[in-house]
Amino acid sequence: MSHFSNSLDSSGPILNIVVGPNAPRRDAILNAGMQPSAPRLIRLLIDTGASGTSIDLKTLQSLELVPTGAANMLTPSNRRKSNCSTYL
Repeated sequence: MSHFSNSLDSSGPILNIVVGPNAPRRDAILNAGMQPSAPRLIRLLIDTGASGTSIDLKTLQSLELVPTGAANMLTPSNRRKSNCSTYL
């Protein structure tokens, strides 16, 4: 589940978004008799040159999300490829 706020932050191209488990994951957690984690409001920097979206690992862990795969990541500040978990 995610949605965007209506305006950009005055400090730059930053969006406030809400992230949380998607509906099938939330339903599976509820069907297992457990309580899904609450959605979190996070701030994201818009990078029009990026080929993917990155979210802080601590945020993902707090949402109890499970990785669905892996991908190599290369950033301008780190010329070595890093293997990172991916989430749907």
